[in-house]
Amino acid sequence: MNATRNTLLLLGLLVLVAGAGYYVTEVYQPSARQRLDDMSRVARSQQGEVAQLLAEADMSADRAEETVRKWNARYRYVPAALETPDIVEYLEGHTATGFEAFNMRLQGVTTAPDVSRYTFSVDGTGYYQNLYDFIWAMENNPEFYRIRDLNMSRTEVQDVRTGSRRDMVRFTMTLDAYFMGLEGLSTERDELARVPEAYLPARTLADNSFYPHVRVQAPRSADDDRLDVERGTLLSIAGNRAIFQDGTTQYIVYEGSTVRHGTIERIDPINVVVRASLTKDGRTETVDIQMEAARPSYRQAEGNSELVPIDTN
Repeated sequence: MNATRNTLLLLGLLVLVAGAGYYVTEVYQPSARQRLDDMSRVARSQQGEVAQLLAEADMSADRAEETVRKWNARYRYVPAALETPDIVEYLEGHTATGFEAFNMRLQGVTTAPDVSRYTFSVDGTGYYQNLYDFIWAMENNPEFYRIRDLNMSRTEVQDVRTGSRRDMVRFTMTLDAYFMGLEGLSTERDELARVPEAYLPARTLADNSFYPHVRVQAPRSADDDRLDVERGTLLSIAGNRAIFQDGTTQYIVYEGSTVRHGTIERIDPINVVVRASLTKDGRTETVDIQMEAARPSYRQAEGNSELVPIDTN
């Protein structure tokens, strides 16, 4: 009886041990191993992603450094500081010859995080080739200037003193001068690379589109050929001479120059006023002409038979 019980207990224990061994071997261990394999694959994948990110970060840093080097090697110079006298001095170096007038007016200063700029409105008169040289320099020299809204028209410039006539170009434009860029945006002026000549536009043009090959205007009489200060527009005063626009012709006049119905009495560059003495219908009037004035101001009137009221506006 005892032997039978013991045998049954041993068999039960054997079954339990065999079942536990089967479970551990065939069920638990494969699932645990699968989990370990999955975790190992995830770890390897994450390690690969980290390595890829590190490689991309190194490549990005290299590209950033290369971009900075390329930008520093560009052909434009953006100074950290720029004052209006610096701009005037630079522009005067490009307009010293070939221009009868070159007028600048500061429109404003624009500041921005990346780059700032001065904006000028410019108008004047010059020879076509000299104007082209100026535009070429602004667009291709290392100094960062930009021309916008350029308008050009032909005009004839007549010097009343010498009687010379010259075909020139009257122009208006907006000029931007850039400064104070981001750190590393530019490098020193003498460290900039030079643009190969092959990539630059021509310095001279084959043809002057503003030079008349055939003149279609009929010759004018001596009086019609003179400046009409009442109809013309005072463009500028430079020293002892003044420049007027009358129709399609610009006139350079001096004190004592003959104009239609009279003479130029005074050129005042400080107050920007030209005074002319005009005689019409036996009456002599002194007329002051100002730049951008709507009409001349009549200072006095002389006549044998009547007086003319003074316009004090």
